[in-house]
Amino acid sequence: MKNSNIFEKFAEKFRVDTNELIKTLKNTVFKLKSNKDDGPKEVTNEQLVALLIVADQYGLNPFTREIVAFVDKQGGVVPAVTVDGWCKIINNQPQFDGVEFRFSDEIVELDGARPCPAWCEAIIYRKDRKRPTCIPEYLDEVYRPPFIVKKSGKSWKVDGPWQTHTKRMLRHKALIQCARIAFGFSGIYDEDEAARIVETREKEVVITEGNISPEPALPQSGGVIIDMDNEQEKIPVALLKQIEIRAKQQGIEVPEFTSKEEAQSFLNNLLQKREEASKPVSNVKSVSESSEPETEEAVNETEELELW
Repeated sequence: MKNSNIFEKFAEKFRVDTNELIKTLKNTVFKLKSNKDDGPKEVTNEQLVALLIVADQYGLNPFTREIVAFVDKQGGVVPAVTVDGWCKIINNQPQFDGVEFRFSDEIVELDGARPCPAWCEAIIYRKDRKRPTCIPEYLDEVYRPPFIVKKSGKSWKVDGPWQTHTKRMLRHKALIQCARIAFGFSGIYDEDEAARIVETREKEVVITEGNISPEPALPQSGGVIIDMDNEQEKIPVALLKQIEIRAKQQGIEVPEFTSKEEAQSFLNNLLQKREEASKPVSNVKSVSESSEPETEEAVNETEELELW
């Protein structure tokens, strides 16, 4: 499908000029960090197409902000369905037969948040199933602390929706997660998730002397930086995770790395040792005498090393 086709489809649907539709959507539904020198300043037609394909698939209206989009520094698009959009998608499911919520009796107070139940459980009923889908969401796993704004050498906290509407946000998260499982939704996120994904791609965990600092890195961190002599070099999390798994299997202690090349070389040595240890010997044991089968992690060693 050509770009013009999807543009014309939405222009005809909303009875607006195609060029005006493109201009309006680029200015209203995309969330760009225009104050960042290293981030994208304009929305491309390709990015808009990525958004409209998702909107078309789920029948969402971008003009009423049922769907928006976040753009990261590399120009990647993360479609984000707002709460109104999620409610529309759920209610449009032919088998949807209602939803209920349950809340924990335990009340907790996190940094900056209003008193809130420790968890909220969403219960979605389907007409074609005997049992409902019940999914709890826990506040300590989804809560976002206040935003820290830094300017002119000063910093201060800014309250977001998690501080002003803590219980409502927790309920939204429970509804969305339950809907994903009940109806098999995939490839779409809520605004909170989309913002975290973009921030994860841009933020880095800072490691000094082998200890992770409390500086901001989200749980789904996308990269690691090791600080040696004030020089920072990125070492991908995927590479470090591979090293951790292989070293644990072989009972080898993982040293501190000063560069990606050093980490890659260490991993190569681990895999070489593993390969040498697995070579057949002359006095092969019988099946009954052999050791237990390798774990799934050990079996999957045919992957390429230079993935990072």
